[in-house]
Amino acid sequence: MAVQFNKIDQLVKRAEFRLNKQVSDRIHGLVAVHEAVESGTFRGEGLVTGGGAVRLSGGSAVDGRTTGEGGAGLREADDSLVDYLSTEPDPHIRAQAYARSAIRHQF
Repeated sequence: MAVQFNKIDQLVKRAEFRLNKQVSDRIHGLVAVHEAVESGTFRGEGLVTGGGAVRLSGGSAVDGRTTGEGGAGLREADDSLVDYLSTEPDPHIRAQAYARSAIRHQF
C-alpha cells in the first residue's frame, strides 16, 4: 500500500496532481486493484455496468448513480462535481468532498 501513497506524494511534489478523472482513475487503479472488479475506470466504461450499492452501517444499502451509456452518466456527474468544487478555495475541503461524493455515487 505504501507504494500507492508514494505515487500520490510524487504527483503532488511534481505539481502533477489535479482534481480530474484522469488522476482519479490513475489513483483508483493503484489503490483498488485488489478490491474493485475493474480498478482505474468508472463503472460502465469497461465490462462492469451495474452494481455500485453502498452498504450502510445499519444494514441498509444506497444505490450508486446509474452509469449511463458507456459510463457517460458518471462522467457527467464527475465533471459537474469537479466544476462545483473548483469554487472551493480550501484544498482539504475539496479533497474530502470529492472522496465522499465519489464513494456515494460509486464512480
